[in-house]
Amino acid sequence: MIFIDGNNLTIEDVYAVAVNNEKIGITDDTIKRVLTSQKKLRNLIAKGGMIYGINTGFGSLLNVKISPSDVLDLQKNLIRSHSSGTGLPLEREYVRAMMVVRLNSLCKGYSAVSPDLIKHTMEFLNRDITPVVPRYGSVGASGDLAPLAHVALTLMGEGKVLFKGETVPSSEALKETGLKPYSFLEKEGVAFIN
Repeated sequence: MIFIDGNNLTIEDVYAVAVNNEKIGITDDTIKRVLTSQKKLRNLIAKGGMIYGINTGFGSLLNVKISPSDVLDLQKNLIRSHSSGTGLPLEREYVRAMMVVRLNSLCKGYSAVSPDLIKHTMEFLNRDITPVVPRYGSVGASGDLAPLAHVALTLMGEGKVLFKGETVPSSEALKETGLKPYSFLEKEGVAFIN
């Protein structure tokens, strides 16, 4: 088992997870660090005011205030809107590598995501549920927006995954494994894909 802590992931570890299906775990210290970051964000949100990408629009819409009742939908819709692409799917190993590298980044504790998002992503890797990600489609300064949006989409139970050698709806793989669709919290959509 390889423990992901945000600091010690090696290329050999990435290969072991992506190609050899090595199981991963998350240390208690990592969960504490992630939780501390999330608590800081929650404190900022509780103070009110506009926080980019949490209760505002994105890009040129940064001055558009999002109502408190819509902040979670903002994250889901960001993921859905960026889940675009074309071409054959990326190889399973490439997607798994992308997932473990993103997971490692989130485990650093700078992204204000919840431990549940960390654990849900880990479960996808450990249960060999691999999102179907189109080969082409990402644009902009962040070259992985669209591919990571496809990964995030499947965590929500949408999109398609490779599971037990077949391409199936993500919701079907979740049901079979007993996992529930993940509900992205404030900032988590933008943190996952950017």
